[in-house]
Amino acid sequence: MKRFFLKPEYPYDASILLAFLRRFAAPSLNYVISDQIWRVLHIANQPVLVIVEAEGDGLRVSMPKYVDGAEEAAAHWLGLDANLSDFYALIARDAALSTLFSGLVDLPLLRTEDLFEALICVIIEQHISWVAAQGAQQRLIHATGTTIAHEGRTLYAMPTPEQIANAPEEALTATKITFKRQALIREMAQRVLNGDIDLQAWQQLAPEDLYATLIQIKGIGHWTAAVVVARATGQYPYVLHNDVALQAAVNHYFLGGKGRIPGQLLIDTLAPYGEFAGLVAHFTIIKWVLDMYPVAT
Repeated sequence: MKRFFLKPEYPYDASILLAFLRRFAAPSLNYVISDQIWRVLHIANQPVLVIVEAEGDGLRVSMPKYVDGAEEAAAHWLGLDANLSDFYALIARDAALSTLFSGLVDLPLLRTEDLFEALICVIIEQHISWVAAQGAQQRLIHATGTTIAHEGRTLYAMPTPEQIANAPEEALTATKITFKRQALIREMAQRVLNGDIDLQAWQQLAPEDLYATLIQIKGIGHWTAAVVVARATGQYPYVLHNDVALQAAVNHYFLGGKGRIPGQLLIDTLAPYGEFAGLVAHFTIIKWVLDMYPVAT
């Protein structure tokens, strides 16, 4: 195994990330094995297994073989450069947030390996439950992604645009999502191949510009565009006011109620947090998952 050490630029508590990832009933890309995270990343145009484990004040990364660019790819995925110090300062001085998020301070915010992963996975998640979406993503990735075997386990890389564009119909049908969303997934892959979607150029856009670009695509609304921006860039400028889980979570934690609340009430409830409203919303969802979902077995 080849190994290198990564030092996060800001406080980074991998144990919180592990606790969150352990709630995934059907993991497809990020696997928790003991106290390690296993993930196949595309690095230098090839799938490479990356194994990450906390060590001291940093992270030890192990790979069966080293590939140039591994440090940069792993650091991007792990969100090592995310500076949430101003947000954590807000939590410290706000009694309600301090009580709610006391166990989440220094939570790492994983990113997708690239914009394509975010786009495909979030389209799958449209209008279905979190658990159902995990199953659909896993079935797609298992049907079309490249495999890597290591220590008796089979890991899967995120399918490339070519793999999804050329996948047989049964591979997309197996996801059990609507035919409309299956067609949108294939369309996105084909548009990348045709050059209509320039993944590298779009990835470099400011979050608001990326959002504005995504929202122009038929089949992508506010929720999808906002989540893609967050996962691909690690920035959370938008409140998912039409997210049913967030509606229930905000009602539960901020208003003391049960069930979903209207989107406008959600917006009004988080509006006092200004530029941090999107991060408050995201951390609220993380808190909801940790509280409401059991550790997967």
